[in-house]
Amino acid sequence: MKRFLPLFALFIFLSLVFVPWLRAEDSDGDPRELRLLYIGESNLSDEYGKKTQEIKDLEKKINELLGQSKTLSSQIGSFNAQIRLTELKIEQTEAEVASLSGKIGSLETTIGGLSNAYEERVTNLYKLRRIAEPFTFLATAQNFSGVISRLYHLKKIAENDQKLLVRLQTSQTELKFQKNDLENLQKKLEGQTEFLSRQKSAKEKLLEVTKNDERKYQELLSKARAEQSAIASAMRNAASLLKNGSPIKRGDAIALIGNSGAPGCSTGTHLHFEVQKDSVSVDPAGYLSSRDVAWDNAPDSIFSFTGPLTWPIDSPRITQGFGMTHWASTGFYSGRPHTGIDMTSDNPSIRSPVDGTLYRGTVSCGSSPMNFVAVDHGGGIVSWYWHVQ
Repeated sequence: MKRFLPLFALFIFLSLVFVPWLRAEDSDGDPRELRLLYIGESNLSDEYGKKTQEIKDLEKKINELLGQSKTLSSQIGSFNAQIRLTELKIEQTEAEVASLSGKIGSLETTIGGLSNAYEERVTNLYKLRRIAEPFTFLATAQNFSGVISRLYHLKKIAENDQKLLVRLQTSQTELKFQKNDLENLQKKLEGQTEFLSRQKSAKEKLLEVTKNDERKYQELLSKARAEQSAIASAMRNAASLLKNGSPIKRGDAIALIGNSGAPGCSTGTHLHFEVQKDSVSVDPAGYLSSRDVAWDNAPDSIFSFTGPLTWPIDSPRITQGFGMTHWASTGFYSGRPHTGIDMTSDNPSIRSPVDGTLYRGTVSCGSSPMNFVAVDHGGGIVSWYWHVQ
């Protein structure tokens, strides 16, 4: 009997230690199992859904406002709806940030638990192997079944420890992606907040210019449409305007920023800068070189400059971009896009961005003369400068 005591002791030890451990590993209630605890996720999901529906309703309302007759009240209504739309998008993004932050917190807790469990398992397994070694010879001398049982349990524990390690590594990878998503959401939130500020600024600027007076608003609308129509007409007849040109060098002064065309064809002192390629208006931002500028084109977003040309003015302040800007989309140009970039500067001097041929001229806009200069760059490219003195 004494010869079987060590084998019996080993059997009891393995039964008490390994088997419950294996069962705990497979148990659904094991706190070390990887679980993402989404606190309040259902409530956040409901709120997210409500915000999404509100956003769709507001976008529909904005489209309806854009289709209405152009009045100051409809424009202010459009601003209010767009401001509220941006506020809703901010609230939605904030909810996403809160939800993702909660997931990250739960994931970090899970990783901590998995790490501790794995370290504990490795330590206990090492100790167990050392304890079991003195009994090996006795067990193998009397009965191989004990050795086989021990090896089986050790194999199963090693397999489960490997699974635990894989879950730990997977959780760490997931955490990395979640943190990256959170960083992107926070950048998105910053952009939305800045855009909201710009929208509010644009609304206040419109009210300041019009003094909340419908008549002044209609005058502003009329001037913008007349300006666009006159410029478009002049460019269609460019062949008759671009005559008797003179050579010009890059950096030479060619004009001064002005307000020619007022009162019927200009909304204030500015330079309307336009570029044509083979008689088609193109985005000047693709021709102007990259530089820091001041932005006053709210509620439109800022944009980049990617071309080779030096700028025609110093310290430019952009007041409107090219294309379907906010003002173009509200009908300021009878549904057509804005065909240039509007800018101004404290320094009124305009310089040629390239060597070329300079042309000067004046066109009629209603009862008002509107001055321009144009520079032929060669290769079918012509830059136009409107409202000059």
